[in-house]
Amino acid sequence: MSAENSRIEVLRTTLGEPPTELEIRHWQGLPRSVNLDVVENICNLACPHCPLPERMLARTKALHRGEEVRPPFMDARVLFRALDEIATWPTKPALQLTANGEPLMHPRIVDIVKYSTDRNFRIGMTTNGILLDDQMALQLLQANISMINVSVDSPREDLYSIVRKSQSGTNYFQTVIKNISNLVNRRELMKKDGRKVGTKIMMNMILRPETEGIVDEFVKLAAKLGVDSVSMRPLNSNAGLTGQENVDEVKIVDGVITEMGNLKRWPCHFPFLRVSLAVGNEDGQIRVTWCPHGWDRQEFDIGMFPEDGKVEELWNSPKMQEIRKNHLSQTIPTDSPCAKCTDWHYITRTGKDQKTYADIIR
Repeated sequence: MSAENSRIEVLRTTLGEPPTELEIRHWQGLPRSVNLDVVENICNLACPHCPLPERMLARTKALHRGEEVRPPFMDARVLFRALDEIATWPTKPALQLTANGEPLMHPRIVDIVKYSTDRNFRIGMTTNGILLDDQMALQLLQANISMINVSVDSPREDLYSIVRKSQSGTNYFQTVIKNISNLVNRRELMKKDGRKVGTKIMMNMILRPETEGIVDEFVKLAAKLGVDSVSMRPLNSNAGLTGQENVDEVKIVDGVITEMGNLKRWPCHFPFLRVSLAVGNEDGQIRVTWCPHGWDRQEFDIGMFPEDGKVEELWNSPKMQEIRKNHLSQTIPTDSPCAKCTDWHYITRTGKDQKTYADIIR
């Protein structure tokens, strides 16, 4: 890596390791991070590795048939009630704006960020960067967002159009690169003006056969743009929902994946460390779910906030205790979506010298 590239913090998710008994004990209690999936099944891209394009099409067809579908945006007022509760927890979790779609499409996204930071939350966002124009960048920086992670995936414009395919056929590579550059410059100008700006800027790359050979090129582009760090991770299966081109041979026993390559299955960390708040229904209720890879599948839902109780109550409900017991004892039900999931193998831990998103946001 060149001297220029060495200024960039490179976070590469690698093959994990089974959790230790000490870690399992530390997992008890409240989650370390909370995903805020503030939009559902709406996006301005149609990436081939993502389940969203198929879901957007299904949503459109359902609307044409006059069927009831979930609203595209989370009710911000109900979300604020949930955040008020979470703010009372003994240790504030990191908040991650990820969304089952593009979070910047939410009409009140800046209000959500500001409401969070006003209550001393650390909050990060993962975005495709298309809507991250100068005005949006300024508003997010002024709202004291902790981290902005832009998913770019390729340092080359021609390859970007394949791995970050748009619905319209437009190649947004130059738009995204310009927006990242403007974001970095806007942050530096605010610092020069004496403003305290602690926002970290990251670029994200999903490792896939098309991009494995151009990692250094991606890091070089990130260094040129002046971002703080680069995150690289392999394709995940979205809890068994999508293809897994980079997954080794698996062993299946009674309908459940028990081994992958030479690895025996170990407990997934999601039921212990992370809860997700997702779009609920027309009444503004919020779905509380335990798997951020679950998308809109009801199998991962714990309950509805506030109808079924507080977030903490749902997180510690009998249903969640049973899910944790199944993962710890490796008695995954055959009809569980976890049965065909292989994401546990690299997301349990990222290695001693690497960090999770929650660590970076903090």
